[in-house]
Amino acid sequence: MNIDELDKNEINDLIVKIEGLLEQDVVELDKFKASLAINPVHAFEWSQDAMYSAARTEVLTPYLNYLKSNVDDETIGKRFLSLLKKDLEIKARNIKNYSTSNGHNEMERQRLVVLGNMCDYFRWM
Repeated sequence: MNIDELDKNEINDLIVKIEGLLEQDVVELDKFKASLAINPVHAFEWSQDAMYSAARTEVLTPYLNYLKSNVDDETIGKRFLSLLKKDLEIKARNIKNYSTSNGHNEMERQRLVVLGNMCDYFRWM
C-alpha cells in the first residue's frame, strides 16, 4: 500500500489504531503510578514500559489530532508521512545531544523509538 493513496477508511483505521495505543498507554501509566505508591525504588527500576508509554502518548497525540482534523483531505497521507519523516529526522539528528539527566536522555530515546515504530507500522500496512 502506498501511503500517498490512503483513503478515508484507511485514515480512520489509523485513527482507531492510534486511539487503541493511547488507551494502552493510560493503562500502563496507571499501573506505574500504582507501583510507585507501593515501592518507588522497584517502580523506577522497572519503569521502561511506563517511559515508553509516556513517550508514545506525547508523540502520538498530536498526530492523532492532526489526522482527525484532516481526515477528509485527500492529500493527508502524503502530508502525514512528510510530517512523520521530518519529526524522525529531527529526533535522530538530535539524539547525540546528551543531557546530564539520564531520565531525559532515556525519554528522548523512547520518543525516537516511537517514531521509528510508526514508520514500521506503515511498512506493513
